[in-house]
Amino acid sequence: MKRILIVEDNLLIAEDIKLIIEDLNYKVVDTVIKAEQAIEVLKKETIDLVLIDIVLKGEMSGIELAHIINTNFKVPFIYLTSHSDPKTVEKAIKTQPNGYIVKPFNQSDLFTSISLAFNASKENTETLSFSNKLKEYCFFKVDGIHKKIIFSDIKYIRSTGNYIEVYTLSSQYLIRATFKEIAVSLPDSVFLQIHRSYIINIHNITGYTSNFVEFNDTTINVGKKFLESFSKVKESL
Repeated sequence: MKRILIVEDNLLIAEDIKLIIEDLNYKVVDTVIKAEQAIEVLKKETIDLVLIDIVLKGEMSGIELAHIINTNFKVPFIYLTSHSDPKTVEKAIKTQPNGYIVKPFNQSDLFTSISLAFNASKENTETLSFSNKLKEYCFFKVDGIHKKIIFSDIKYIRSTGNYIEVYTLSSQYLIRATFKEIAVSLPDSVFLQIHRSYIINIHNITGYTSNFVEFNDTTINVGKKFLESFSKVKESL
């Protein structure tokens, strides 16, 4: 299990981040409010990723901490900050972070950034290999192993550039593949594109209106160009 250190001086935000990370099946080794405390943790513990707020309590900023991490620990890190002004971003980029998330953020933002950070640091990135439409499953490669996923377990798929996020009934996966590769491989009787970035499994919808669908606590808007096709499908739900 990947081990993450949170460096965040707002205790309420830190607790929210911790809950999200644990829900994503990562281990939070510690939560600290100062850069100095983070350095001590890094000296004693094995850390796979550090989440850093730029403005911290104490004498050091998150950017100063990042410089020390690069020099002494060689651990990937992601900035979590409310600062997105050009001057701050320019300073942050010079430290070569593995991600930069502007508050407020959601679980999906955090999941994507963490997954990309881990993928960037390993040789075997996840690649997708779908079966043909006559079958009821697909395979994707994780750490050199082709894993099987049943189509009926998929809730929805989200495109994030050269990667896709696959959300199933029990797990989440970040996979290196294009949206086009997936769209032409999934069975049309089960999956429907409702947005330029989303394909859904219509059988796993838990609620809907004329312009959005729900999967438990997740709401996805239906794009304007997909309203007509979604309207036809609603009649069979």
